[in-house]
Amino acid sequence: MNTPSRAAERGGVDAGWGDGAIGVAKRGSNDIVRPRHPDAPLRTAFTATNPPCP
Repeated sequence: MNTPSRAAERGGVDAGWGDGAIGVAKRGSNDIVRPRHPDAPLRTAFTATNPPCP
């Protein structure tokens, strides 16, 4: 994976890996790594976000 040493704030770089992807992003002064897979149980169980109360 050839990625820049610093990802832009709120931006990121994704690299394909099998059926999923690995995301590298900058949040504040930290670099984070996010594994992403289309069949992840947490992702497939998500149904909706409730609207805020008025």
